[in-house]
Amino acid sequence: MNRSRLKSVLQISVSLAVTLLCLFLAFRQISFQQILASSNEINWWIVVLASVMAILAIGLRAWRWQMILKPIKHLQFGKVFNFTMIGFMANNIFPAHAGELVRAYLMGRKTKTGFFSVSSTILIERLFDGVAIIVLLVIIMLFIDGPNWLHYGSIAAAITVLSALLLLGVLASNQSKLRVLLFRLLDLLPKKIKPKVRAKLDAFLYGLNMLKDWNTILPVIALSFLLWLFMGLTVYVILISFPITNYVAINMELLSLTTVILLSLAVIIPSSPGYIGVTQLVFITTFGLFTDPETIDGIVKSYILNGSIIFNFTQYLPVTILGIILLFKEGLSFKSLNVKKKSMTSKTLPTKVEIASE
Repeated sequence: MNRSRLKSVLQISVSLAVTLLCLFLAFRQISFQQILASSNEINWWIVVLASVMAILAIGLRAWRWQMILKPIKHLQFGKVFNFTMIGFMANNIFPAHAGELVRAYLMGRKTKTGFFSVSSTILIERLFDGVAIIVLLVIIMLFIDGPNWLHYGSIAAAITVLSALLLLGVLASNQSKLRVLLFRLLDLLPKKIKPKVRAKLDAFLYGLNMLKDWNTILPVIALSFLLWLFMGLTVYVILISFPITNYVAINMELLSLTTVILLSLAVIIPSSPGYIGVTQLVFITTFGLFTDPETIDGIVKSYILNGSIIFNFTQYLPVTILGIILLFKEGLSFKSLNVKKKSMTSKTLPTKVEIASE
């Protein structure tokens, strides 16, 4: 077995083990009969609504990405939406968030902006997600008495995100000493590879241009908050379709927002595509922050877990189906997508300059 195949097997094995462990921890105190009984309460119109909301959330992401991409190249919303959807479809199929690399590669190829320039915009996108998530988490902790792991985790996440954002902001400036030092370090490289590395670095730094413009930064921040509040609304719509408040007094709005915020942090954990298992564990763990799980009837927990299954379903199936449709609309196929995914680790990733010259 070659090294690449062994790496894939290990990655799949770890993801499967994490998924099974999370499912065990989430369902261990609930009987199958309770899950089945509570599933009779599912409102299928809510499933349809949540599916539509999942697509609308991708639309918000595409709108924000369009703003971030604008200093590089002005692109039509439809084009950005297509590749955003394709990327999330790939996330649902491939492990390790490979969809982010897939959409960077495909967008760079199709629009002749280059893999590295587009990759830096996706990195910016994720960091602004981090800013919104951290601020919302701080607000949430004003209303709940969270455990120590939540407080320390929030601090660690805040330091990481803000440090990375500050670093990119410094690198975005043409006059920054750090940027000058970075280019001087390139002089230490062998002459044979120096031009290629320089081209890739230029392309990556070019993608940071939006960090120079507060007229772009502020709307992107606003959209990031809107996106995560909308995701919280999606969870809220799902959970209130069950008679949870008939059994326990709980702030459903705060529960829903906390759930989606903690889920956004938990998906870093390697698991199966679609985050099955991790989602269920986060839903039931977050519920435990607002109640004493030992005193709550199992039927209520089964409502929460059925809600998590609906959330998984509506985030996975509609996005995957529409992503496949848009993949073919862009003249691509699964075969070409798989080839492009494998090429992410190659030494010949296209830069902005290389693509422009094709």
